[in-house]
Amino acid sequence: MIRNYLSVLMIFHSFILNAQPIPSTVYHAKENGVMIKGESNVANPYSIETVKLKPGQQYAHKLIGSENLIINKQGVLGLQSKQLNVPAFTKNSIAIIMNGDQYTLKNTMQQDAAFYIISLTCKASLEHRDTCHSFVRLWEDVPFKTHEKGGVRNFFKQATSETQVLDMHVTTLNAGLKSHDPHTHKAEEIVVMIEGHTEMQIGDQFYQGKSGDVYFLGSMIPHAIRNTSFDKPSTYYAIQWD
Repeated sequence: MIRNYLSVLMIFHSFILNAQPIPSTVYHAKENGVMIKGESNVANPYSIETVKLKPGQQYAHKLIGSENLIINKQGVLGLQSKQLNVPAFTKNSIAIIMNGDQYTLKNTMQQDAAFYIISLTCKASLEHRDTCHSFVRLWEDVPFKTHEKGGVRNFFKQATSETQVLDMHVTTLNAGLKSHDPHTHKAEEIVVMIEGHTEMQIGDQFYQGKSGDVYFLGSMIPHAIRNTSFDKPSTYYAIQWD
């Protein structure tokens, strides 16, 4: 069975005109469907959805005027595009599919698979937009570096077709610890929970998040994250763009 999602420009432009600013808060996990949709300081539109594929199903998408960050949430997928051929796109691996590329994700296993699609279109006109190439970072190829609070996997930091800089790492935070005191930065950020339980301070409010949840953090919004477990680490993607 094929799920074929081809971009239609009339729908795309209609969405841009009606996009609302994305609040800084926690967005709870969905098995299938849109989690976040709207406008950020840098991107319009900006969206995050989860897609679930049963064995044998596939998802196809042609990118016109946007780029997709794919995070494999569950299972092993085959990934193909005009620029990529990845027979085993493993759990927690990521792919950046640049503007103008066309890709297919297929569940070739006997169990359900699921992934996040983070889609954005930069508001600004970027000179490097047509020179960027799609790429993949497999989880098992990214080294884990320990530190006093847990550890980190640095996935990449570079320009993409729809950002000046896209910066992504995965943090493992030991039980009961806070990553840092509340701070701010110009770049917008999302935190995607892989495992564990956390509390995110956003401004003067506190939000609870667990595996599958996403925190959205707008530009210059004070924030800090804490592992609320007393005996288990928490692990999450931290993704910033500007």
